[in-house]
Parts: sequence; C-alpha cells; structure tokens
Amino acid sequence: MREDFNELISEMNEPYSLLIYGYGFNDTHFNTVLYQNTKKNVLILSKDIKEEVLEKAKNNHMVTAFFQKDSKNFMIYKGEQIEIDKSLWNMDVFVMHYLRRKRI
Repeated sequence: MREDFNELISEMNEPYSLLIYGYGFNDTHFNTVLYQNTKKNVLILSKDIKEEVLEKAKNNHMVTAFFQKDSKNFMIYKGEQIEIDKSLWNMDVFVMHYLRRKRI
C-alpha cells in the first residue's frame, strides 16, 4: 500500500483530492510524503489531532481540517483556524450537513 500511496500522492499532474478520516498521523513516512505535495486538496476529519498537524495545515492553504480541541469544534481553512458550532470532524455530522442538501 505504501508504494501505491507514494505513486498517487507524488503524481503532480493527476487531479484528485485526498480525504483523511480518523488517521492519528503516527506514520512518519506517510506524513512526510503528504506534506511534501502542496498542490493537492486535502480534507482532514479527525476528533483528535496533533498540534504539528494543525501547524502544517495552517501553513498549507490546500489543507482543510475539521477537529475538536478543549471540547470546542474548529476548522482550519485557507490557513485560518475558526471555531464552528458543529462537530464536522464526525463523519455522520459531516455527511448530514453537506450531503442532505443534495438528494442522492
């Protein structure tokens, strides 16, 4: 899987976005490859998130992150951390909020 991921994430000409859900950011190889490519859209949904990941998200405008800290919900969008009123880090809440408007 590592080789497949490396190929996917390093291909600069392929248009895609990456959704990361519930990943603990403990794999240093994955993290290094992920943050080397700053041209792909990355969406992170994670209740608990490491401070170093938040800092990298704030410095990369292609990363949007939804997370919880100190019992409050936040998002990072275009480098700015914003408090929000919904727990969008939770996949059920995220899907209901964004997909319920579109009848699938």
